[in-house]
Amino acid sequence: LNIEVEKGEKIGQMGSTGYSFGPHLHFEIRDAETEATINPLLYDFPLRDQVKPAVTQIRFDYLTMDGKKYGEKRMDLVKSNGGSRVPVDTVRIGAWRIGIALRTQDKMNNTRNRNGIYEIRIYNDTTKIYHFKADSIHFHESRGVNMLKDVEAYQNARERWYMAYDQPGNPLEDHLMYSLENAWIKPYEKKVQKIKVVVGDIAGNENAFEFLLVRDPDMEEQIMTPYNYRLEYHEPNVLRVDSFELFCPEGVFYRDQFVRVMTSPDRSANRLSNVLVINDEYTPFHRNCTLRIRPFMQDTTLIDRAVLLSCGKDSYYNLGGRRSGQEVECMISSFDEFVLYLDTIPPRFEVLKFNSQHGIGDAIQFKIYDEYESKGHASEVQVRAEINKNWILLAHDVKSNTFTGHIPELNRGTHELFIEFEDHAGNVGTWSRKFTLN
Repeated sequence: LNIEVEKGEKIGQMGSTGYSFGPHLHFEIRDAETEATINPLLYDFPLRDQVKPAVTQIRFDYLTMDGKKYGEKRMDLVKSNGGSRVPVDTVRIGAWRIGIALRTQDKMNNTRNRNGIYEIRIYNDTTKIYHFKADSIHFHESRGVNMLKDVEAYQNARERWYMAYDQPGNPLEDHLMYSLENAWIKPYEKKVQKIKVVVGDIAGNENAFEFLLVRDPDMEEQIMTPYNYRLEYHEPNVLRVDSFELFCPEGVFYRDQFVRVMTSPDRSANRLSNVLVINDEYTPFHRNCTLRIRPFMQDTTLIDRAVLLSCGKDSYYNLGGRRSGQEVECMISSFDEFVLYLDTIPPRFEVLKFNSQHGIGDAIQFKIYDEYESKGHASEVQVRAEINKNWILLAHDVKSNTFTGHIPELNRGTHELFIEFEDHAGNVGTWSRKFTLN
């Protein structure tokens, strides 16, 4: 599908009221038949790129038979001939199987942008065991890129690692990624393997380095975090604890998950359940799971006001939820700590700009925010503004929860501004004031 535009024609409007992190124009190329997004740099844009991707660290992840990481060995790479190299000739690993992770980024000439990586290839001796290439991806698969990054390292230390190995439940197989036996490397104690890593950009610049790999006789002890549930990636899972039921359909996880699940009492105000604690908060989900909770309360008329809160790490978010019989049902996209909460308080309202006397075009501005920030499937606060019962347009700055409008053309005299706002639980608040138009 081609949409022709002419020089000087307005094709979009830039702003910074959403999560854009600055004015920008979102540019995208899709396949007209499949709607898959296509890497735009495949279309011969006149960009000058003579810079090799930089690789600063390599990490060897120690893996169980199921692909769960239980240890690691890191090495800082050394700059060499415009590329990188491992600081030792032979890497000794005290594990039965490993996966390789890389800290790497790409740059171009005349820009300070830190770009993602286009291609990674790994060879064991002469056999290619891993190949990632970012040419195209379908929207329904895009969540699978979570498997390529180390979520825990990023959340804890803001480190960006490419996980250059596979998992058995990989949804990107034969599309973005190819792997031979998951690209899990099995070191041998008396047989040396030559490993080659190649990181490339779309302009053909490559950073390649090699090293020898052997198994160290001094093996790392395989200590597993205690768990009481195993969730299998290739079939549906149902987990029932206390008043909670968690349903995870097939294909949620990229490998079997070993989780520790427990509940703890919470008798704080408006708490309608114990706290459900699922300790593996770094597990990426490929699709959502369904959490159902039976509330403590006997008065079922208030169930419609119940919402699910995620409450881990001393931060609370409203995940929403809806009534399902005598239970509350909510979709979740990660493990955390959860509690059911009775929300009977309307959103808070704060006037930022409003006067008793206004002129046409004057700005009016106010802030509206709920007790807990909405996240996941919880709906944001809904706001409607009227002057003399006629709707007026508001601009919403999501980052600051501010709403801004302007006085329309009105006759001189007294007029009334009316604001109504409603949260996910159906709590409604209103605010109105009269003003005089000069």
